Amino acid sequence: MKKAILTLFVVLSVLATISAQAPVKFNYQTVVRDIQGNLVSNHLAHVKISLMAGEPGGDVVYSEHSSAMTDRSGWVTITVGEGVPLSGALDLLDWGKGPFYIRCDIDPAGGNNYTVSTVQQLVSVPYALYAGGGDYTKLSNLPDIEAIVREVVREQAASLYHETQGMYDVAKIDNSVGNSQIKDVADPTDEQDVVTLAFLRNYVDARMRSAYDSSMRSVDDIMRRNGGVKITDKYERPVTITTPVAKNGVLPGLFSVSPSRQVRFSQGNLQRSDIGKHAIVGNETKAGTWRFAESQYSEKSDDGLPWQTYFKWGETGCEDEDGITPSICSDWGLYNAISNGGNVPGQWRLLSIDEWNYLRNERKDARYKFGLATIEGQAGVVLLPDVWTKPASVTFQHGALRGFTTNNYDYYQWSLLEAAGAVFLPAMGSRIDNAVSNVGTYGAYWSGSVLSGGSIYSLDFYPSGLQTTGNHANVGQSVRLVQDK
Repeated sequence: MKKAILTLFVVLSVLATISAQAPVKFNYQTVVRDIQGNLVSNHLAHVKISLMAGEPGGDVVYSEHSSAMTDRSGWVTITVGEGVPLSGALDLLDWGKGPFYIRCDIDPAGGNNYTVSTVQQLVSVPYALYAGGGDYTKLSNLPDIEAIVREVVREQAASLYHETQGMYDVAKIDNSVGNSQIKDVADPTDEQDVVTLAFLRNYVDARMRSAYDSSMRSVDDIMRRNGGVKITDKYERPVTITTPVAKNGVLPGLFSVSPSRQVRFSQGNLQRSDIGKHAIVGNETKAGTWRFAESQYSEKSDDGLPWQTYFKWGETGCEDEDGITPSICSDWGLYNAISNGGNVPGQWRLLSIDEWNYLRNERKDARYKFGLATIEGQAGVVLLPDVWTKPASVTFQHGALRGFTTNNYDYYQWSLLEAAGAVFLPAMGSRIDNAVSNVGTYGAYWSGSVLSGGSIYSLDFYPSGLQTTGNHANVGQSVRLVQDK
C-alpha cells in the first residue's frame, strides 16, 4: 500500500470514534510490514502506543501496550485506552493543552523488538475528548476536516505512485499459476510448489548422500568398478542443511505412543511471557503469551523478554475458570493458544504416562531409538522417530553408555539429525519456589497422568538413563507438547 493512503485511513479511523458521549478511548488502525517492507498477514503483532505533547519529539504523557491479529491484508486495529498502561493516565490528560502527537511502535513478530515506528499528529480526538460529552458543534476551535484531508494528501503526494507491493504480496492472495504454486519457494510445503535452484541443489545433495550411505551397491561402487569417477568427487560442495520444521511449530518426525497412535513433537519446550494477550478455549482471551522455544537444545531468548520455562503441573492459567473440565484445564496445549504453534487453543496436548512408556520401551526397536547426548554444551536425551535414516556423516550411540557424553554434537551435526526427524529434550533440571537446580544433569517433563495421592507422573532422565516416576505437583518442570498425526 502507498504511505499517503495508509495515513489517510488512520485519520478517518480516528475520526470515526467521536460521538456525543466520547469515551476516554479511540480506535487506531494501520498496516503492519516487516523491516523489509513485506506485509505481515494473519499474525499476532505487539503494538506500543505513545502520546506526546507539544511536538513529535515532546514528552511522552501516556503510553500503553496492546496486541492484536493482523488480517490477510496486513491491517491491524487497536483501541487506544484498552491496552496495558505503561505510563500516564489517558483519562487525566488535558486535551486543551495540545497539539498532541501519537507514535506507534510495532513488533511484527509479536515480541518486544519494535522495528516499525510512525508518528502522526492527533487532529480530532483531543477536541472530542476535550468536549467532555458536550455539544461538539458549539466548540470554538472546530477543526476543518476537509482542510486536514487535503493537507495530508498534498504532503504525501510524492509517494502516491511508489508501489511497494511485489510478487510476495500477490501470491498471498492468489498463489495458483496453472498447475504450479509460487508461494514459499525457499521452503516448499506442497508437491506443486515452485522451488528455488538453491533448494533443489540441497535436496538432491541430501538425497544422494542418504542413498550413498544406505546402499551397499552405491553409485560410488558401480562407477569405480566401471573405471568412472567416484560420485563423492563430484559432491564435495558444502551442503547447508536447514531443519524442515513444518509450519506452526511441528517437527517432522513421527513417534508411536501406542499401537494405533503416532504423534509429532513441538519445535521446542513451552515458554510463557506476561506481555501481550492470547486466546483460550471458549473464544476468550487472557493476558500473556505462550510460545515454543526457538531451539530444541536451548531455551534462551534473543527478544529481550523474560520467558518463563518451568511450570507447576496444571499451571496453565485456567485454575480459576468455572465450567472447564479438568483434562482441558490442566493441559497447556488444550487450553491455551501457542503463538508460534498455530495460535489456536486445542491444537496441542501432553503425553500420558502410558504414552511416554510406550515411546521409550514398547514401540518397535525402542531400545535403539534413544540416546543421551550433549548438543552445543547442553545435555539431554535424543529420541529417534519410528522410521529414520542416519545421516552419513553423523554417528549415533543408543542408550547411556557414557552418560550425557554418549553422543556429542555441534550445531551442524545436530541440524543433520534434526532434519532426519530426531527430537531433543534438554536436561533443564527443576524449580522449587525460585530456586532452579540440576540443570545439565537432570531432566523432568510432565505427563497428563495423576497418581493416587496427588502426585503427577513425569518422564525423568539422569546420566544413567530414562525412567517414569511421580513428582509433586508444586515442582516446576519442563513441558513438551505433541500433536496427533
